[in-house]
Amino acid sequence: MSLSDRSFLCQCNREREDEVLININQIGIVLAGHGSRNDEAISQFQTLAALLSDSHKGIIKSGYLEFASPAIGEAIDTVVQDGAETIIVVPVMLNAAHHVKQDIPDIIQAAKKRYPAIPIQYARHLDLHPNVITLYKNKIAQALSEAPNAHEKETLLIILGRGSSDISANKDILILKQHLQEELSFGTILHGYTSAASPLLSDVLDNARTFPCGTILIAPYLLFKGVLMEKIESARRLFQKENTDRHVLSTQTLGPDQLIRDALLDRIREAIHALGHN
Repeated sequence: MSLSDRSFLCQCNREREDEVLININQIGIVLAGHGSRNDEAISQFQTLAALLSDSHKGIIKSGYLEFASPAIGEAIDTVVQDGAETIIVVPVMLNAAHHVKQDIPDIIQAAKKRYPAIPIQYARHLDLHPNVITLYKNKIAQALSEAPNAHEKETLLIILGRGSSDISANKDILILKQHLQEELSFGTILHGYTSAASPLLSDVLDNARTFPCGTILIAPYLLFKGVLMEKIESARRLFQKENTDRHVLSTQTLGPDQLIRDALLDRIREAIHALGHN
């Protein structure tokens, strides 16, 4: 999947076959990340940005809300300085919580005041894109395959979301849980959150003790490594130490994968389509 052509023919609504022809080299893409104090998390974000750059010959810059630089607003300034005549801001985030609904839109509004002549389009967050779900299932399968004597039907799976005070954002985990219950054959599937919502991971692990399973697999629904993954791993090790009769595993984060890259390309296509019909 590539956006390397000088002119990009976007057919976002395949049922209606609406087509929008836009010069891709004039579009500046700003990848908006949360940011992290963890260097590996930032490195993973930059690797994902590089994957996207390999498929897109236009202008791409990364920006962060906090804990890293440049800031998103500064990244917007940079793509303007680099000659972008149109800007698409892409939130590289799984859930539509406060950052997606409020913080990034506020930054975009401020940028529109600085550059009133330049269209700035806000793309959708990743959400439950099919590629994201496929990659999540791949991470689960990989963790099981690397564990000795672990079988799906004898394993308790914990779907672990970031958690938010925004109830609607937390519902994605419930939708994901329902999907996996239909698609996979785990003996039991529980869900929880790292913070700001219930049940918390500690409560889910306490509940897991009551199930007759030999393996417990914690599957964080997170894009990148960072402080949250460190806390999850600490909780996993402690629970394993206290429950030596169980094999307690965790999956890797989704990370900078081509499936995530392609999902972002879909979001960019959608945004280009919207620009052509404004």
